[in-house]
Amino acid sequence: MIERIPEFQKENARLFFGLDLGKKQSQLAVITETGAELANFAFPSVRENFRALAGHLRETDSIALEVSTSANAAMSIFRTGSEARSVLSNPLFTRAISKARVKSDREDARKLADLNRTNYLETVWYPDEDTLRLRHFISDRASLVKYKTMLKNQVHSVLDRSLIKHSHSDLFGGEGREWLALLIERKDTDCYERDRLRFLLAEVGRQELLAEDLDKTIAAFISSRPAMRRNLDLLLSIPGVSLAVGATVLAATGDITRFPTKRKFACYFGITQRIKQTGGHAPRIHPFWISDFGFRIGSESKIQNMMARG
Repeated sequence: MIERIPEFQKENARLFFGLDLGKKQSQLAVITETGAELANFAFPSVRENFRALAGHLRETDSIALEVSTSANAAMSIFRTGSEARSVLSNPLFTRAISKARVKSDREDARKLADLNRTNYLETVWYPDEDTLRLRHFISDRASLVKYKTMLKNQVHSVLDRSLIKHSHSDLFGGEGREWLALLIERKDTDCYERDRLRFLLAEVGRQELLAEDLDKTIAAFISSRPAMRRNLDLLLSIPGVSLAVGATVLAATGDITRFPTKRKFACYFGITQRIKQTGGHAPRIHPFWISDFGFRIGSESKIQNMMARG
């Protein structure tokens, strides 16, 4: 059906496309400026089909798709392979789809195209290639840190269920690791628990090495891009901001000029104050009541950094 798109374009100066992406197959709806549906069909979600679709799009056409796992790859193909207007929809605000009583790929694609046609589609910013790659690095690093934290919690669990107490402020610091090494060699503890501790500590060490290698990769990636490096240097000049926090803020922010005010920037990270007010009562404002609605990785990193600084 993709090859039939030129037939629709002959009779219509402008077409609106709604693309419901899926891992195995995607649904494409094609409508006119008046809202008449010309086509609504499914096709396999492979690069060749998206490239063919991009090749048929004209400058006057417009295609909309929702944020999903493969949305960035599809957007990159549309941005580089055609001059058509391509937009990403925020699924949290597309209530016509998320709150619909009838949920199907055909209906979702049709509603995306129709909302795009009427300019009622809540869109999100699409990052440039460098920012997108940095986001992937940060996401990988967050997964490593999360797994390492889980391993450390399991070490604490082994000690607790064995009724073994310690007085170290940081069990995985220098003195704490020496104490754990001696504990593993002790014969008065359960041999299976000692083996468990040995495995967990070895895995923690391996994850720390992987995280260090990834940090070096992130630093090299940013250093090779003058604009990113300049912004990272500014962030590192703030007390308490580390390489990991600075790189995360860069990845979340992208082009800083897209935020007209400081408040808009804070709203993006979900750290603006939340105000409760009703009737004639004075508004209730608490310094730790925040909106908590924004770019998740960036928001968590920012809050952790503020807590570390007190």
